[in-house]
Amino acid sequence: MTKRIFLAEDDPEKHQVVKEALEKAGHEIVIEAKSFDEAVAQIDKAVELRVEILVTDGWMPNKNDGPKLAAQLNRRIPTLMVASISSGWEGVWEDPNYEETNLHPTHGRWGIDAHGRQKLRMPDSYIS
Repeated sequence: MTKRIFLAEDDPEKHQVVKEALEKAGHEIVIEAKSFDEAVAQIDKAVELRVEILVTDGWMPNKNDGPKLAAQLNRRIPTLMVASISSGWEGVWEDPNYEETNLHPTHGRWGIDAHGRQKLRMPDSYIS
């Protein structure tokens, strides 16, 4: 099933490789950004185009730019799925709509949220 994707990656080579792989897999890149500021400027457009997945670099070029972008976009698109493609950032994005009561424990810090997505719980300070 084709997904509408927002691709945010500041490294031109990685950007092209990821774009080609996603398109080859049958997905539609509806928005592309090559910097954090460019990505943030396109949040309204992402909402309008009903983006389903954000594929983002974690550092663009600053640490945690990817999680900050994901947080801003996820506030507007609560069902957004996020994938990090950074070599400098590890983790699974936890959306700001997270509620402890909707997390069903599986193993350690992992759980399943109200939307059925598996995620890793990270401290708020990690993305601030």
